Amino acid sequence: MAAFKRHAYDAEFKLKAVGHAVEYGNRAAAREFNINESMVRKWRKQEDDLRQVTVNGQDLHVFNYRIPVESVNALQIGGDVSIQTITVIGGGYPAGDEIGSNLPVMDGQPIYNPPVPYSLMIPGGMCPKKTIVIRGMVPLGANRFSINFMVGGSRDIVFHINPRLQEGEVVRNSLIGGSWETEEREISINPFQEGQYFDMSIRCGNQRFKVFVNGQHFCDFSHRFQNFSEIDTLELEGDVQISYVHF
Repeated sequence: MAAFKRHAYDAEFKLKAVGHAVEYGNRAAAREFNINESMVRKWRKQEDDLRQVTVNGQDLHVFNYRIPVESVNALQIGGDVSIQTITVIGGGYPAGDEIGSNLPVMDGQPIYNPPVPYSLMIPGGMCPKKTIVIRGMVPLGANRFSINFMVGGSRDIVFHINPRLQEGEVVRNSLIGGSWETEEREISINPFQEGQYFDMSIRCGNQRFKVFVNGQHFCDFSHRFQNFSEIDTLELEGDVQISYVHF
């Protein structure tokens, strides 16, 4: 009896089969690629594991695990490159770990290159430790732009961040019940400059929002609205190009 020959399929082949199955069905993909339908079903369940490397929201390369992923505990970057930021998404520390319990909460899907103005819902609203990451660039000739955390039902702006490029200031405020409240303008350094990229993270704490820009603490903004779960809308508008939003 002839020995059964086992085929080894690389990730690229598997993803092509998965893509065909998504469009035409598992059975059609099995016929097209001359494989068993059960393999198509298996690969569809593994699709997230097959897509590992993306650049600017586009798939760049696929690389199958060669060791158990649970044993990977370090990241090394070398060569002629300047790193602006590193964000670890997913995974975490064991339950009850003191460090893990203080990690920011980020459970949404990243959004790449949204048009401005842009508005999106924050599922479940804000809560302590929830963090929003916004990356973008201030174009040459920009005047001002704003980032608004809002209550969707009332359109109140709970936290308004307003870099004013021509004035060299970043105004923070709230618009509650149709009236602007007291402005906050004091900053030690202004990271928003024409022609420059920025990487901002805004974390909701129990007492205040904490804002970091380009890895440095930028400002705090004490809460003026306490029902965090009702802060369910993020709006971006003005003279800014946004490349990435994640919450």
